[in-house]
Amino acid sequence: RLSTSTTWITLTVLLTFSCLISVFSFHALIITGFNDSTVFCVTRGVDRDQVRFCLFILTAFVCAMVIMFIVASSCCMTWFRYVSLFSYVKLAVTVFKYSPQVYMNFKKKSTEAVSIYQFLLDLTGGALSLIQMGMIAYNYDDWKTFLGDFTKFGLAVLSILYDLIFITQHYI
Repeated sequence: RLSTSTTWITLTVLLTFSCLISVFSFHALIITGFNDSTVFCVTRGVDRDQVRFCLFILTAFVCAMVIMFIVASSCCMTWFRYVSLFSYVKLAVTVFKYSPQVYMNFKKKSTEAVSIYQFLLDLTGGALSLIQMGMIAYNYDDWKTFLGDFTKFGLAVLSILYDLIFITQHYI
């Protein structure tokens, strides 16, 4: 049985860890949005359908964030929950970010325009994220935390899955 002070320290560490995950998710969302917005700056042969699709997705995410901001401002939702919702948006952005590239690589039967090193590093990051979650769950003997943060687990699994697809497309 843990003492009260040990329980308080454990709770503080887990809350700090949860807050850092939310801040990381928000940061990743902003950086990914900036990265994806560069499609509008490319001057060589941009497909108008791709631009329209990107604008639609961007508009949908911005509208969702504004609506959630209004809900959070009206005290129906905590600000921590509001920021945590960005991690779910990051999961959706990840799917929308990688899926077209997988399809284009499959269609062209080539990964010529893609830097494979980006995906090798991303694979490492996803694997280390899963290892970190496993170590925290093991150290605190609380395996609910391993699957309890769905977005961190989902992002790690999604990135590993997409990275393996890209690596397979590149080397096979």
